[in-house]
Amino acid sequence: MALLRRGARRVLRLYPIKVALVLIIPSLALYLFFTIWPITYSIYLAFTNAAETNIAPNPDYIRDLENAKACVYNANETREEIQSRALEAYESVVDARAKLTQLYDKLNKAVEENRSITPIELMGLTKVSREAYKDVYRAADDVKGLFVCNTTYAIISPYIEGNLSAAASRLANDVVKPLESKFMKPLTPSEARGIRDAVNDTIVRINLTLTSIEVIAKDFDGFIKSVLDSIDQELDRLKLKTVGLKNVDELLHDSRFIYSIFKTLLFVLTSVPLKVAVGVALAFFFSSELIYGRKIMRALLLTPWAIPTLLSVTTWRMLFEPGAFLQQTFSYLTGHKFLILNNEWDAFILYNIVEMWLAYPFIMTVTMGAIAGIPKEIIEATYIDGASVWLRFRKVLLPQVMRPVLFATVLTTGASLQAFMVPLLINGGGPSGSISVLGLEPRYGNLNEFLILYGYNRAYIDREYGLAAAVYLVVVVFLAIYVLAWLKLTRGGRGR
Repeated sequence: MALLRRGARRVLRLYPIKVALVLIIPSLALYLFFTIWPITYSIYLAFTNAAETNIAPNPDYIRDLENAKACVYNANETREEIQSRALEAYESVVDARAKLTQLYDKLNKAVEENRSITPIELMGLTKVSREAYKDVYRAADDVKGLFVCNTTYAIISPYIEGNLSAAASRLANDVVKPLESKFMKPLTPSEARGIRDAVNDTIVRINLTLTSIEVIAKDFDGFIKSVLDSIDQELDRLKLKTVGLKNVDELLHDSRFIYSIFKTLLFVLTSVPLKVAVGVALAFFFSSELIYGRKIMRALLLTPWAIPTLLSVTTWRMLFEPGAFLQQTFSYLTGHKFLILNNEWDAFILYNIVEMWLAYPFIMTVTMGAIAGIPKEIIEATYIDGASVWLRFRKVLLPQVMRPVLFATVLTTGASLQAFMVPLLINGGGPSGSISVLGLEPRYGNLNEFLILYGYNRAYIDREYGLAAAVYLVVVVFLAIYVLAWLKLTRGGRGR
């Protein structure tokens, strides 16, 4: 006893309690932080509008919007000048449209009559097209300088200038130049058709700008208000804010999400019985002493555990590629071409097969351990009583291993509820198609998109992180309900 006390004192001298606390407490704090913080933050995101635009917005873009907003307020000081230039641009655009309409009518008439346009007619058309180009160019130049704030250049309605510039470019390259190049030569019907279409496109672009320019010229206050509202909406879109249960409500009204729940539960109902049945059957079969070399064969049956999931699933996909042996075999057995990339239910069948391949070693190992624990006296008594193989299995052996098998079933059911790698690697949860759920608006998406994969796609493809976090919160709720139900059932069973 004295030796133990002296040894303890030596240890404390070598490793003082203060040193231990200095090492343990920060390590424990860091561990708890990096464990709890991601979970807490994920739950927080489920109640926000987190998306690619607002979770880490570009500060330069926000600054540009703020500058544009300041520019709008300052525009009131030069209201008369802006309105005057907008009115000039509006009149120029109206004149250009009138000339282009005239040009279009003459070209269209020649096309419909399928006749060439004479050089004399071409001279008049070329003159009209040049005048129209000057009007459009003048209008674009007037609009370009409407809103300038100090050294910051801000076009409040950028599509006005964009459409006018595009109209001027199309008019110069596809109307004026082709007409000028036909100097003293007739214009064929096919050439007239091409120029006519270019004129029509120019008219469409001009019409898109007329209403906006007119508003600037005649209802300046209304225009300013609409611009400020649009900037505020964009700034609001860039802010991360809580939205309560809006994400959950959106998910419940999304036919794609509801269908993913249906497919996940259906996968649980089909895959769990399959892998449990295969695992239990193999365990009983290779536990028989009548099987020669059963130990080696049992070791080989554990191969799926030794192979990485990525390699296993990829191999199965290759085996079901068009023209592969298993694909042709299943095509023959099912009576139709078995295509996992094009057929929803063919892919679903393969998911079940792959899930069974990945999970049966676990069920088999648990069952074998339970079988090994059955007293030999019980088995020998069944032989003495003359019970058949099926009767021994059903009445004696199966009840003895039922509790471990049920426990393994609970665990593998939770794994099926969280199925992700199998559908992702087989075909991305496809094929794609229209998803219809009674009472909800149809959506386009992957027809085998399980819950976890749906959340993954919302996060990494749609970049809607708040919705993705809400999906995973729903999955956690599903798992919690499942665990609570199982605990209640097992407690009830013990009570009886």
